[in-house]
Amino acid sequence: MRRTTIENSLQAVRNLQCLQSQSVIIYINLIALVIPPYNGFGSEEDSLGYVYRLDPKPPKKDFFKYVDNDKKILRFTAKMNTTVPEDVDRRFIISYYLADNTLSIYEPYKRNSGIAEGKFLERRKYPNVTGLRKHIEPTDLTVGGDVIINSYSFQILSEDLFTEEWKKKHIKS
Repeated sequence: MRRTTIENSLQAVRNLQCLQSQSVIIYINLIALVIPPYNGFGSEEDSLGYVYRLDPKPPKKDFFKYVDNDKKILRFTAKMNTTVPEDVDRRFIISYYLADNTLSIYEPYKRNSGIAEGKFLERRKYPNVTGLRKHIEPTDLTVGGDVIINSYSFQILSEDLFTEEWKKKHIKS
C-alpha cells in the first residue's frame, strides 16, 4: 500500500514537471531539508525527531550507562561571576548526573538575602559554549575554573568527596 502511494506521488511530480517550465523542474529537484534552529522546548534530540520523521520516535538512551551510573551525582559549589552587588555573595550547588549527562543548579537558602532559594536551572543538557564538545561534561567542571551555563558565568569553588574520588578514577589529567 505504501509503495503505491510513493509511486502515485512520483507520478504527480512527473506530471507537474511536464506542465511547468524547466526552472521549476530544477527547483523541485533541489529542495533541501532545512533544520530549524532549536527553540528551547524539550531537548534538541526530541526536536530533531520531528525533522527526520513524520511520526517521531523518542531518542534512544544508553540503557547500560543509565543502570551503571544511576544515583551517581557529581556535586560542586559555585559562585556567580558578576559585579552586581546583590549577586556577588550568592552560592550555588551544581549537580551533574552521570546517568544521562544532565546538569541542574540549585541555590541553597540564605537568610535575609531577599532572593528566593531553590531550583535555579532545571535538569537538562546544557550546551558547552566555550569548548569543542556539544554539551557540558565533567571535565568542564574543574575547581577554580569558570563555566558558562545558560549565559550565566560561574566559578567552581569546591567539589564533594565522591566527586573528587570519581574524577581521580575516571578522568586522566
